[in-house]
Amino acid sequence: MAFREITGKGFFDIKKGNAPIPELMDKSMSMVPEKVTEYVNSCGYGCCFVFSAYMLKILEEYDINAYMIATIEDTGLRASVLYEYDGQLYIANPVEDIEYFTDNDVQPKDSHGYYIYETSTMVVDGKRHDDSRYTIDEFEKKYGTI
Repeated sequence: MAFREITGKGFFDIKKGNAPIPELMDKSMSMVPEKVTEYVNSCGYGCCFVFSAYMLKILEEYDINAYMIATIEDTGLRASVLYEYDGQLYIANPVEDIEYFTDNDVQPKDSHGYYIYETSTMVVDGKRHDDSRYTIDEFEKKYGTI
């Protein structure tokens, strides 16, 4: 549920997401998820780092161990979330769905209608995908080495 909560929070905007967040200046890394959550809730924009940090905050509230990870892309780094569930490690990549919604002018309040029932699985162009639960191998095949 944390994944769908995040994907319904805002729009992808790399410029706004990469802009300095004044509330983070001179803060320890442990404060990042809380401050990023406040930032997204106030402006509704972010990038992969911002939405992944927000997801860390929600997973912490559910007592799920989670960590920020990064892969290298042509445009820079991709932040995602590594988490443990039922003794297994998975990776969530919420910005993929957020980018899709942004590119297709789907308002955050309408994003939940794109998922199958109560899952995090979407059907796009006749293909199902779930960006909330990659295995490490699946993620690395798609995005590169962590």
